[in-house]
Amino acid sequence: MLIKFDLKMETTIILQSEIVGNDTQRMTSLEIAELTGKQHKNVMQAIRNMEPAWEKTCGLKFQLTSRTIVQPNGGTREVPCYSLTKTECLYIATKFNDEARARLVLRWEELERRSLTPNPKGEGRSLTPNPSPTGEGGRTPSPP
Repeated sequence: MLIKFDLKMETTIILQSEIVGNDTQRMTSLEIAELTGKQHKNVMQAIRNMEPAWEKTCGLKFQLTSRTIVQPNGGTREVPCYSLTKTECLYIATKFNDEARARLVLRWEELERRSLTPNPKGEGRSLTPNPSPTGEGGRTPSPP
């Protein structure tokens, strides 16, 4: 499912909530920023600040990736972002206010509902699989 958002400065970005190889749904920090009304750079900083505790508890880092942004002049540029599982998103959401957290929870419910609905052609799930940039479809293990 492709989602098109118009962000400040009339930049258009195409986001994709993903199902990767192991059927784990993921959401990018770009979509989290849009849903919560926060600037992406602030969402990225919150994730970076929370990552050490997550890594200490789970032994895994958050998956850093990038998305292509279409510029008003027709050009494109790559923007770094995190690709997070539902559990990781809900952990990050603890930093948000009640309203932003509620929007994120409702978005996950929508993604889960849609992932269980066959697409119109009857070819499986309605969300488009998108391979992970690491080829693994998951998180980056912490160094030993």
